[in-house]
Amino acid sequence: MAPDAIANLSDERAENLHEVINGVSWFGVSRVYRVIPQTGGAFEIPSFPVTVHPGGTSAPAASLVMPTLRLVATSPAGAEGMSVFFPTQKLGVKQTIEPSPDDLKVVGALTRIITQTAAGTESMLIPPVILATWTGLNATRNQPVRRTLSRTGQGRLRADAGTRRHTSSIATEDSNFRQ
Repeated sequence: MAPDAIANLSDERAENLHEVINGVSWFGVSRVYRVIPQTGGAFEIPSFPVTVHPGGTSAPAASLVMPTLRLVATSPAGAEGMSVFFPTQKLGVKQTIEPSPDDLKVVGALTRIITQTAAGTESMLIPPVILATWTGLNATRNQPVRRTLSRTGQGRLRADAGTRRHTSSIATEDSNFRQ
């Protein structure tokens, strides 16, 4: 896949397949992969070979080649030239600081939690928060925790909302720190 696109196996359950062709039973598993362009332009998913085995017989395996898939992605009107674009109907950001910053002592620590919620999109599409740095403070950033909240609609799972939660531990480095 192109570097300007994300491809991932969706959270949808695999679908078991069964078909009888000329008296031979064929079984398979169908999975859905999502391709999410990160920029406008042409994209190509190259062809690849697939080997299938008929079930319950000694018939030989069959091989086929999936065709190349070409697609073109364009940005919605008004989003051209944006440095970061992700599709959402509603974006929410919440910050929590524990304990209260008023209680921060010299060589003390606090935890800063920033939670982003985006309606109608997957969590992997929510861009990372750019966290500021301050002289006299040492921040340790944890890996973000992502979660996509999905439900079934029209026979398929769909993303209702994605969340991305950033947690940082912040400590004063010395007694000369001033806000």
